[in-house]
Amino acid sequence: MIWFLAMPPACLIILMLIGMAITRKRRKTGRALVLTGLIMLYFLSIEPVVNLLLKPLESAAPPLQQLPARADAVVVPGGGSVDLTWINAPPVPNAETWTRLVKGIEIARKLNTPLVLTGGNGEPFATTLNDADVMATAA
Repeated sequence: MIWFLAMPPACLIILMLIGMAITRKRRKTGRALVLTGLIMLYFLSIEPVVNLLLKPLESAAPPLQQLPARADAVVVPGGGSVDLTWINAPPVPNAETWTRLVKGIEIARKLNTPLVLTGGNGEPFATTLNDADVMATAA
């Protein structure tokens, strides 16, 4: 829980709530905290700033331009799945996971190597779906 509270947007909302709480006793400090939280929330929500923050991460590991000559396995990380049990249908990978899965199968076939599917569900309280199991069924 501490991790979720320390990451945006929760930490910014907490900052604004603290600012509102101390506004009566320390007017300038309280307003500054609320304004800082709002400005940071806005800037972290607009595309140019997001792209600026993501660019170094994306360029650190560029996509493969050419397949290696040999590999031990092709690993496909999960990216989410859609629970359709409410309509009596099996769960399916979401759009991002489908893209990863199809590309992983394609590469595994080209290299004639095993396909390793990984991933939990990322939602500790909402669902019991496991991305790896959903991808295995879809594959």
